[in-house]
Amino acid sequence: MFEILPQSNSLPILRPCKLCSHDWKPCICSYRLSLEWIPCSLKYCKSRDSSGKTTSYKCGIRSCQKGYSFHFYVPQKQLCLWDEET
Repeated sequence: MFEILPQSNSLPILRPCKLCSHDWKPCICSYRLSLEWIPCSLKYCKSRDSSGKTTSYKCGIRSCQKGYSFHFYVPQKQLCLWDEET
């Protein structure tokens, strides 16, 4: 369930959870997600024909990596224990 937070100018300045020393204080939690393999284009290979001329042909899919980083408020550091691992 999501709830609307107050406007940013009325929020206290919060530290990232991994820098917060007290387990029961509010902080900003981070979560990183990395998608290691996303198809992003065709892969082309080269070969030579019988006359020695170089030609290219489609031979697969080239892959890319995409990463996301999410930052959100937690009322206590205990709700963001994974942030200590990074």
